[in-house]
Amino acid sequence: MAEAQKKRLPMFPSLTALVGKKPTVFAPKQCPLSHEGGPAVTYKNPAFLRRFTTERGKLIPTRMSSISCKNQRQLKREIKRARFLALMPYIAQD
Repeated sequence: MAEAQKKRLPMFPSLTALVGKKPTVFAPKQCPLSHEGGPAVTYKNPAFLRRFTTERGKLIPTRMSSISCKNQRQLKREIKRARFLALMPYIAQD
């Protein structure tokens, strides 16, 4: 009786069969600052540092910019230096 009371779940085909496509596998992003001959991260180049900030002046997170943790910390430090020396704004000008 115990076996008759158990309900069986319906069997579903794999996700590939349902969708009709194979899942896409993305290659891991490479850090643009780590490779040989990459651009130097320094506070003296605010135009380069602006690439890693939003229009509002916030830092772009690592998951979006694909920068390694070590280089993200260095980038953060250099952006703060450039802001302190008034080479970059703290917030966007409206």
